[in-house]
Amino acid sequence: MIPKNYMPNFIIDIVRVLRAVKFFLLKKSVLVKNSSYKDKFRGEDVFILANGPSLEIEQLEKIKGKNIITMNDFHKARGEFDFKIVAHCSGEPHTSTAWTDPSEMIRLIDSQSFWFNIYDHDVMGKISDINKEINYVNPGFGQNSFFNEINLSKICFNYQTSAQFAIQVAIYMGFKNIYLLGFDHDWLASPKFSKHFFSDKKQANDMIHEKSYLELIKMCKEIWEMYYKLRKISKTKGVSILNLSKDSYLDIFLNKDISEVI
Repeated sequence: MIPKNYMPNFIIDIVRVLRAVKFFLLKKSVLVKNSSYKDKFRGEDVFILANGPSLEIEQLEKIKGKNIITMNDFHKARGEFDFKIVAHCSGEPHTSTAWTDPSEMIRLIDSQSFWFNIYDHDVMGKISDINKEINYVNPGFGQNSFFNEINLSKICFNYQTSAQFAIQVAIYMGFKNIYLLGFDHDWLASPKFSKHFFSDKKQANDMIHEKSYLELIKMCKEIWEMYYKLRKISKTKGVSILNLSKDSYLDIFLNKDISEVI
């Protein structure tokens, strides 16, 4: 097998799309269930919470009762919040070294829906205590794809972070204004490990910083390119995405203070 780093990008994109087509054909009945969420919240606002250290308890207090999308280890947050969590996204497939058993997050997070990679469909069926609304997405299209429509019931766009996954879910659900909190994206500035708002210690599933610094640079380049794609898609749909994260390195979306929104 030719290592990914030595394969031309267009070859990688073709392989990913073909793989996504295979999963669509095999799991069509699973993916079609997502169509019930299309434009479910048309015209409404939503706050997407990443887990970066800039996310503050005071900010969480301000968005009580608002539509919320959370991700990954949000269940590790301390305190009780009156949140209307419409979706919780966990992007790492079970084939990733950063994957962890999702049972705890599903049990502890009160969300209307949970979203995972289609790769996890068979694995999740073996977890006995899952009795909540579980949905799956089938990533395949790259940032250079000519497609500009997010369709979670067929094939969606690849994502390098759960945050990109969550933005796709928000757009698909029809939200008009999408506000980002905790999107620090400071991997290059914090080369030892990723800090989170719920902990300043390295998490067991933090595999990003096992990479060399050059690999981190290349990874961030791909991440930023996909964000540009998502910005383009949002504009074609008349969706506003604002970054409310303090001192965020994610400069693709207009940055504002949360006080300007609430």
